[in-house]
Amino acid sequence: MAWSLEDLVATAGMSRTRLTPGSYLGEWRLGVAQSLLRQGKPVQLVSDVVGYGSASALSRAFRAHTGHRTNAD
Repeated sequence: MAWSLEDLVATAGMSRTRLTPGSYLGEWRLGVAQSLLRQGKPVQLVSDVVGYGSASALSRAFRAHTGHRTNAD
């Protein structure tokens, strides 16, 4: 099945101007990270699982995206 841009936008819940592979992947990674952090997983483990180079890199991205800090700050 070929995906149209409209299909991708609707599935991702994003506007056409925001939908880029990088932005979608970044939001998806942070969503997974947020879920794992809520389960009480350590920040270093979560950063490894979602592909950040360090707990501090995840923390900076998380804070920029949500305005909240992780316990790595």
